[in-house]
Order: sequence, then C-alpha cells, then structure tokens
Amino acid sequence: MSLAAGAVTDALGNESLASDTLTFETDTSGPGLSGIQSGVGSVTALDIVYWNVTFSEEVTGVTRDVFSLSGGTNANLSVSGSGASYQVTASGGSLADFDGVIALSISDPDAILDLSGNAYEGGAPSGPDQSQIRIDNTAPVATLSSEKASVGAAVTVTVRFSEDVRRFGRTGVTLTNASLEELTEVSPSEYTLVLATRATARSRSR
Repeated sequence: MSLAAGAVTDALGNESLASDTLTFETDTSGPGLSGIQSGVGSVTALDIVYWNVTFSEEVTGVTRDVFSLSGGTNANLSVSGSGASYQVTASGGSLADFDGVIALSISDPDAILDLSGNAYEGGAPSGPDQSQIRIDNTAPVATLSSEKASVGAAVTVTVRFSEDVRRFGRTGVTLTNASLEELTEVSPSEYTLVLATRATARSRSR
C-alpha cells in the first residue's frame, strides 16, 4: 500500500509527496508438525518418558489436553515449552510395570493455532516420527543346554536368553568343579561356553 504524489494538498495548495510503501504479509496456512523425537530412545525401562515435539512455526494452545497416549498405561501427561518447541512427559500410571508399545498423538488439533489464528493442519510429521516407544520391564530369562559329554572331556554349553542382552561375560558365570575356557557371542541373545571339568584341567597340566 502507498499514497501517490499529489494525493492531497495542504491549506496553501502544496501537493503531498509520494509515501513509502507498506507491505502486508498474509498468512492463511496453518502450522504443521516438524517432528516428534523420543528423549529416551525407542526402547526403555524408565518409569518416566518424554518426547520433544516441534511445530513448523510458533503456536499457542499447546497443553496436556491436546495430546493423548495410547498403550493402556493410564500415565499422566505434562507439557512444557513455548513457541514452536515443546516437551511432553508421561509418568505414573502403570508405566513401572508395563510391557508393550506406547504412542503419543495429537488428539485436539483445533486447539493449536499459529500467531495468525490458523489452526494446526494435522498429518504426519515432516521430519522424524519417534512417537512410539516400547516399554520393557521384563527381565531376561536364560536357558542352558548342552550335549552329553564323556567324563573328562570339554563341555560346550549354549546359553539362550529370552531377549537381546548386553554385558554378558565371564563374571556372570558361576561354575562348580569346572573352569570357563571360552565364551563366544553367537547373537545378542545367544552365547556358547566351553567348559573344562577338573579332570580335563588336570590332564592338560600334565
């Protein structure tokens, strides 16, 4: 918008000069969702989990009431942040004992507005979508098996866990009348152990 030269005159007939140009920016597009990132990874045993939620522009109306959590944990949601970035935290309920997948979603998109009053457009994030988190509160269970071995021979034992594990090593093995010669990782949930009985160990020392 601008005023042309001579648009008006003063009391003495002097014509006005051309004005500066005033530009208006029209915003008719609603904000989008840039990303939902888990702050605890894709799998966790934590009792409190959180997500970082980012919109494509500054928005208002982002409260706990616009989000919902699926997965049957009855957890409580809380929200902090401002502008385009927010943190949504889930705690309490049955999270401490829950096993399964929980997922964060926006259940009241009309409550989220940009600074021009346009409502959130909805849809999947344009960036990372880590809205799902698997909660694992079940301890791994080990199953031991071996082939029948003759007296004095080395014994190979297979250890299979009910799920992938970490940090399994020699310190986690308790033996009686035998020694651990080898420990090999077949997969994160399966290991083989070679044991020497006392008779085998004596024969090797001769």
